[in-house]
Amino acid sequence: MKTQAFAIFLSSWLLFTLFHPGHPLTVDSATTLQTVRALAQGHLDIPETMVTRVGRGGLHYSLYGPLLPMLSLPGYWLGAMFDDPPPPPGSAEVGLGDWMALNTNQWISGAMVAVLFLIGVHCGLSSRLSAVLAILCAISTLIFPYSRDFFSQPLCAFLLTLSGYGILAFSRERRERFLWVAAVSAALLPWGRMDMGIAFVGLYLWVIIDSLKQSENLGKKRKEMMILSVPILTSLALLFFFDWYRWGRWSSSPYGEQNFNVPLIDSVPKFLFSVELSVFLYNPLLLLSFWFLARGWNEMKSLGIAILSIDAIYIVVVGKYQDYHGGICPGPRYFLSLVPFNLIPLFIGLSRLRNPKATAWAMVVLLATVGIAMNAYETLVDYTSAPPAWDYWMNLLMGMIEK
Repeated sequence: MKTQAFAIFLSSWLLFTLFHPGHPLTVDSATTLQTVRALAQGHLDIPETMVTRVGRGGLHYSLYGPLLPMLSLPGYWLGAMFDDPPPPPGSAEVGLGDWMALNTNQWISGAMVAVLFLIGVHCGLSSRLSAVLAILCAISTLIFPYSRDFFSQPLCAFLLTLSGYGILAFSRERRERFLWVAAVSAALLPWGRMDMGIAFVGLYLWVIIDSLKQSENLGKKRKEMMILSVPILTSLALLFFFDWYRWGRWSSSPYGEQNFNVPLIDSVPKFLFSVELSVFLYNPLLLLSFWFLARGWNEMKSLGIAILSIDAIYIVVVGKYQDYHGGICPGPRYFLSLVPFNLIPLFIGLSRLRNPKATAWAMVVLLATVGIAMNAYETLVDYTSAPPAWDYWMNLLMGMIEK
């Protein structure tokens, strides 16, 4: 199984790398790249951009967490060995070190596909079916187009999914190493994006509810909660000091000067139903995943409560947040962090099906086909300037009908 997971990781990484744009696509990714360059020179401040803020020493710092730039440093250093010299922070030039740093989300996304494969095998799917399903999830969801860019959502999606895998495996095998995997992965989430701290609520509920089902003694349950809590509390304490260093005062945070005043009636319906932002249109397998969750609620209650609580809190936070252009968040990439985690019931549901299975797998293929059409288009174009995928396909269809 480990060999197969590694093969899926490598092949997915290669697939995503084929669509490497060779340069940052958004101001977010450009700012993250500047942070990598700055870290390589031993400092954290970068030139001013739309997503920086004045902090310690009157210098500008990225609003985003440092985890993605830190993970990108080894690749950057490797590539920068062949740059003469490496482009400095603020330069529009892209060197080989920059190219390698920009490849980080491609290998992170490949790792995410491997974790989905492991979830499927752990749930009881055969290795072949689990591999097929994991790959379909990769190319029919936002994992595919947003593996190209250099922002933190793919990293957070990977960490949350890995944490979900750890808790799922721990709940079935009661091996503490799985709980440690879940705890450390969860603890790193706010280092990618601070808003992902909301996941702690759902993950704690999952472990607590699952623990209540077990017949273990109280001391054992306390130890489990300690394993979950120590990495998370340690991470939050270190993050508190990091933000003090970055912003120069104890009461600050990356989003301290941002507004959360968008009416939910304006944002939430667009996130769910609009052709430009709908999380279901760009991730149609979520529909089947939620159907399996509802169908198997009694067996998946602890996971379901975790999913629904995380989703509900997150959609309120993102829905209320006013982006830098003065409007709602330009999803659906803001929801990529939750998409693979929300697909776990799909793997569980398919593993528990009795005959006939053909209907369910036909639905998987049908929904995945829609997702591939949407996300393959977004992968092949510059999605910051090209028409939305829905408009492209509808215009193409109408043109064929008129002929």
